[in-house]
Amino acid sequence: MRTDEAELRHQLAATAARASVPGFAAADVAVRVRRVRRRRAAVAATCGAAIVAAAVAVPVALGGTSGTAGIPAAAGSGPILSPPLPWTVTVNGQPLGVPEELADGYTGQPQFDVALGEKVTIEMTVTVPAHTQMTKFFLGITGDKAGIGPRGPIGMEPVLATASNLAPGVHAFTVHWTAPTGAAPRYGYQIAMAEFWPKSVKSEPNAVEIPLVGVAVRPGSPVSGTAAARLRALALQAAKKDGDAKPQWIVAVRTTFAQAMAAAGPGGSVPAVSPGTPVYLVLAKGSFTAKSNPAGSSGAGYLSAVIDARTFSSYTVHLSEQGPAVALSTLGPRADLTGGQPARQQ
Repeated sequence: MRTDEAELRHQLAATAARASVPGFAAADVAVRVRRVRRRRAAVAATCGAAIVAAAVAVPVALGGTSGTAGIPAAAGSGPILSPPLPWTVTVNGQPLGVPEELADGYTGQPQFDVALGEKVTIEMTVTVPAHTQMTKFFLGITGDKAGIGPRGPIGMEPVLATASNLAPGVHAFTVHWTAPTGAAPRYGYQIAMAEFWPKSVKSEPNAVEIPLVGVAVRPGSPVSGTAAARLRALALQAAKKDGDAKPQWIVAVRTTFAQAMAAAGPGGSVPAVSPGTPVYLVLAKGSFTAKSNPAGSSGAGYLSAVIDARTFSSYTVHLSEQGPAVALSTLGPRADLTGGQPARQQ
């Protein structure tokens, strides 16, 4: 199996992210802190061992979990096991990314969809443990290049917030970012933070860059928070009527009537509805029975509904044993209505 340079970096990251904050001897070291891409096959264990061996210049101590930072050892002490730093992220007020099985970013990492050119509000908290102090903090967006330099993160463009000498306790940040309209990085965008701690060895800062949340920038129109609340109520009502009051997850995407019907509808068309009519396609996964819709399938795993974007009236509700014929991610930014992946580490 061929392993390219980017894949090697991601495999190294899976080990590095389970470690306490390392000290870097070289000022320009840039280690990619990333997880394995969902749609890329895993590298054999022997390859992983070779990657770790190649990284001996980056000292790490086991402790913590992927996507978190450990508390650094005291000055002059050896590596210590340490818990991760608690953090939370919301994107446009939403604390939950798309459901895990629908995400196409890095394994286990929360993912949010946004539209091209959308103005995104990011709220983030990080908790500094007692008896410690974070000397520098950076919050921003990274792409295919990231890591730690002597004065700050490498490849964090833009840096959205900075802070110095953070005392123990919870620190909150609210920042704004406009999603680019150009080509996205190969491995997508990440909301990331970089932490610098007191030096343990002269000229060697304890520092780490951590990707927190994936952001997929897609063509199309976003589902507003107000619309998401109304769609959630309608979807839960339909799911309850069809036998599952608590479906595994529900997502929605704004699209056209023709595209919605082609993706998840039962076929055909609704009279007097133009193909270009703006609608929301709502998809739920659960265990449904055809009660409100006798034409649907009995014991179906998916419920889809096409909802008018202006009136919120339902054009069609359909049950099926399989998911939609077209991935919802190709229609526009998806919004989680329930069952999404929490963007936090507690």
